[in-house]
Amino acid sequence: MHPTRYRIVELLAEHPMHIDALSRALDVKRGLVAYHLAKLQERGFVTSKYEISERDKAKGRRYGYTG
Repeated sequence: MHPTRYRIVELLAEHPMHIDALSRALDVKRGLVAYHLAKLQERGFVTSKYEISERDKAKGRRYGYTG
């Protein structure tokens, strides 16, 4: 598995996150994180749903580990 994908799975196993939070935690551009998330989602490692988070002041897809 690609190292960035592996780290994404590690982070999402701890708790669901929005793509911007993942991008900051990984210090990787948002577009690259989106690419890896799409590949992980295709293979069933992660799921996503659209939501608005008051706690994180974010809206958009929140990703979680399916493991």
